[in-house]
Formats: sequence, C-alpha cells, structure tokens
Amino acid sequence: MRSVQFASPEQNNGSPVSKSDDIYSMGATIYDLLTGKPPFWRGGLAGVLKQIGEKKPEPMAQRMKSLQQEAMADQSTTQVMQHPVPEWVEDLIARCLAKTAQERPKSIAEVEKIIRAKGRSKTKSRYWAMAAGFALIIGGLIVFNRPDSSDKSPEDFAGAAPKILAHPFDSNKTLGEKVSFSVKAEGRILSYEWHHDGKKISRATNSVYEISKAERSHAGNYRAIVSSPDPRDKEGNARFMTLSEVAVLVITRPPLPDIIEQPKKLRINQGEKAGFRVVAQGNDLSYQWRKIEGAPLEAIDGLTL
Repeated sequence: MRSVQFASPEQNNGSPVSKSDDIYSMGATIYDLLTGKPPFWRGGLAGVLKQIGEKKPEPMAQRMKSLQQEAMADQSTTQVMQHPVPEWVEDLIARCLAKTAQERPKSIAEVEKIIRAKGRSKTKSRYWAMAAGFALIIGGLIVFNRPDSSDKSPEDFAGAAPKILAHPFDSNKTLGEKVSFSVKAEGRILSYEWHHDGKKISRATNSVYEISKAERSHAGNYRAIVSSPDPRDKEGNARFMTLSEVAVLVITRPPLPDIIEQPKKLRINQGEKAGFRVVAQGNDLSYQWRKIEGAPLEAIDGLTL
C-alpha cells in the first residue's frame, strides 16, 4: 500500500518497491514539510497521478509564495517560511523527485552528505541545511535505518493516508460467473475508487466491487484507491490517497460438456416410432437436435428426440 502523493511514478504504476522509490518518497516528504504541501496534491486522483508521471514539481520558493498569498487572502494564521530557498536546496529536492530512478541520488547517505556539506557555508544555507536536515530525520531516517526497503511504504513518511488492512485477491472465473473484489481500510472519512487496467470504473465507489456476469472484456488488473480528506486544506480539494495491491482477473471459457452416452443407431420400418437419447455431464447444459445437413429439430425433453 502507498500514498499516491508520496509515491514515485514507477511505484504508482505498480512496480515493486525499491530504494529509489524511497528516495522519491523522502524528497516528497521533505518538500511537504518545508512548504506545507506535497509536490502534487490538486486535481483529484487522475490529475495527481498524471502530474507525478509527467510534470516537474513547482519550485519550493514559488510554492511557499503561492501558499502565503492564499493564506493572506483568507486571513489565515498559517505561517509560511519567508527565507529564500538556496539553489542547492531546490536542486537537491528536484533530483530526489526526478521521474526516473537513474536521475535520483543513489542513497539516503548521499543526500545527507550534501546537506552536511552545505551546512558549513553561508548563514542562509546553514538555515536551510538545518531545516532540510530536520526534515531528513523525520522523513528519511526511517528508510535509512531499515535493511530492506520493501517492508515500508510512504505512509511511514506521510502518516496521514488511509491504511489498507486487506487487499483484493486475484480471481479466476469462467464466462458468466459472478466476480467480487473487496478492500478493507481504516482512516477518517474514507472514499473508494476502483480502477480496471488503469482506468476509473464508473460508479464503483464502495469497498466492494462486483461484476454480475463475467465477460472477456472484464479480464485484467484491478485495484482500489482509498482516500481521505487532507485536514490542512480548507477548500476540501486535497486528499490523501492509498493504492491497494493489484488483483488480476482471469476469464476462462467454461469447460465443454462431456458426452457419456451417444445416440444409438436405429433401423426401423416406415411408419414406426423412432427415438434417440444422449447422456452428457457439465454445467447449465442445454440441448439442440439436428438432422445431418438439415434444420434444427424440436427436442422432447432435451435429452431425447
């Protein structure tokens, strides 16, 4: 499970968690701690996912200026840092938030080394090194201290996203069967979205998603998006979102009926009664008799003619 706003592009696409994903999550967390908002948080789920995959984050200095203007407009008491953001801080966080793993720092240690080195320079840089270092402790050392990055997720950094307790399971169904996926989560004021092969399913807004009769077009990958409001956003547009694991639906053709007893050959005189019978086993069987190279014939009870 993972919070969309703090997950890397490849992680949101369903790739296994790696150390590079932790670097991205740490960068997003530091960005959030220093500016008051994640790099991408507006536009709903589809908008956030698209921005994470394609758009560069707004520079932190510009983000803080925008938030300060919004705070002043509604006479909010929200405090936003007024210190100018050094170029090296912008560059470091931008590298952590790069779209590909190859462009990001290789480890938390590399990030820490840069922060420590810059902390020895000018006063404003020391201030930002201290602020970034503090954010690094909160957002990154959880990752730095663990031996395996696969046992944690960005919720460890964000702390406000819904927690998924039970993920949907893979399912193998035959055509016409009922399909059901479910997700169990905890959090405040939860909302649900179900997606099929990356596309939002219309009106699928409950913790359970059901298909009454499976068709071939239903096969594919399913996942739930569980979200809750960001209490910091007074407009109610921002949400914390957590993705479930992917559940794969496989649709197969029902097994062919097995004929146990074939119709018997008959030799009768003209005018005599003739009868044929077939015995088969399978699910939901139906019968249709035909004369070879002829039109369909009406069956008496399905089994006999």
